[in-house]
Amino acid sequence: MIDDNKAREQLITELAQSPRQGSGACDADLHSEDALKAVQRSPAITIVWRAYDGWPIAFVSESVRRYGHTPQDLIGTAHHERYVAAEDLSTFVSAFADGVSAPHSRSLTREYRLLTRSGEKRWVRERLWVERDEGGVVTRFVGLLLDIDDLRQLEARVSEQSQRLSALFEHTSQPILLHDLAGRCIDANRAACDYLGYARDELEQMPLDTLLSPEAAVRVQRLARDATPSREAVMAGAFVARDGSRLPVVVECRVIETNGHRAILMRVQNERPCAPALAEPPARGEDLDALHRRIEELEGANRDLQQERDALAATVEGHLQRLQKSEVLLRDVHHRVKNNLQVIASLLGLQAEYIDDPKALEAFAESQSRVRAMALAHERIYQSSDLARVDLAAYVRDLAERLLVALGVDAGVALEVDVEPVTLPMDSAIPCGLLISELISNSIKHAFPEGRAGTISVGLRRDDDQIILTVADDGIGLPAGLDYRQTESLGLQLVTILAQQLDAAVDVDTSSGTRFRIAFHDHA
Repeated sequence: MIDDNKAREQLITELAQSPRQGSGACDADLHSEDALKAVQRSPAITIVWRAYDGWPIAFVSESVRRYGHTPQDLIGTAHHERYVAAEDLSTFVSAFADGVSAPHSRSLTREYRLLTRSGEKRWVRERLWVERDEGGVVTRFVGLLLDIDDLRQLEARVSEQSQRLSALFEHTSQPILLHDLAGRCIDANRAACDYLGYARDELEQMPLDTLLSPEAAVRVQRLARDATPSREAVMAGAFVARDGSRLPVVVECRVIETNGHRAILMRVQNERPCAPALAEPPARGEDLDALHRRIEELEGANRDLQQERDALAATVEGHLQRLQKSEVLLRDVHHRVKNNLQVIASLLGLQAEYIDDPKALEAFAESQSRVRAMALAHERIYQSSDLARVDLAAYVRDLAERLLVALGVDAGVALEVDVEPVTLPMDSAIPCGLLISELISNSIKHAFPEGRAGTISVGLRRDDDQIILTVADDGIGLPAGLDYRQTESLGLQLVTILAQQLDAAVDVDTSSGTRFRIAFHDHA
């Protein structure tokens, strides 16, 4: 399994050790290193999923260790049940499908329970960014996970408090009404509805001067104009019932805050009990005080919750910006590496102009081809939307065509390229490209002597978890009894070394020309 974290750290180290090209380059290096450190040290978890084969993880930051996992445990896996609670898997997976199906979606949010290594479940909120190529095809998802388990517990407590408050408000035997400072009813409990003869929806938005006698309405309006929090007033007056009758009452009024706004809570001490409350004992004065305390507690909890949500949103945006800066810098690194390799290839070409030995000239040309194959891989990386994997199909086509031009192939030799959409990490793409370069070069140089016509074919496909690469020609074939693993040919020696690097199985068929079949696993 390839560790993307180590790959990035190695890249940064190499950049830091390279010669500086002025203050701008130095600053970029420092920013690149700082950006990587910021991602790794952040309490938020950064995860990158590939857009194929079950959404495997390509990168995960070190902060995942807070949950008992290591990046090495998760990179390369598409077995989401290892780190997502079973009851949340459908929500987790459906978000990927939603991101793919919505052609213009750029981000979405999901919440699920993350499994720790010990089996504990903790709620996380994930901001998921959808990345697409120029054709609009999704290439990967970048997620930023924030632990919201404490927030979830706070929300549960707030919800419980709210339910208790609603029950206390609704089931107390005393009529209670809530008015805004403009004098309109915004809520009333069941006892108030029964007492006044109105349905709840009829009371809502009803003005004070309709419900109260004029003298009582004036006193309540005076209290509303002052609206000092927790200010109280007790007044005698009369309510006007639905049937027009006047109901003498003593009203206790208090200014409270609800949903960020001030309102007036009125508790009615009626002189004529309402019918549903006849069998109930009178409510105690402590009930209203308890109600006020619950309201204040709930409002405080809501304010705390909003502050935490705002802080989380700011944290998400900050991490996203740092991630985007890191990506820009990584593209620049690949661009620099490509340019340096091209410079090396050009230097080899210049040096070759001073060499007359045909064998030495051939060696220089082969070295140029190998360097250009590596440069092309870095070029493909920084031009793509995915900074960790190479589009092998496009890479192979481009590489094969450039080899034909560079090696001066006779007109009678045709090239056929049949490649499926396959991506590989850089650590696998470069040796794979060098293999193709060596095998095509070998066919061009040896398979078609004396102007013989023929075809060189290159094939690439995915078979389950394997990548199958074939390079074949219909030329004269390998010499009888030749073992490609035991030869003095540098090209075939490199084929053996590169195959070992990929941990690949190599089969050679010489029944009709020469056919190399190389099978290896995508470990990233």
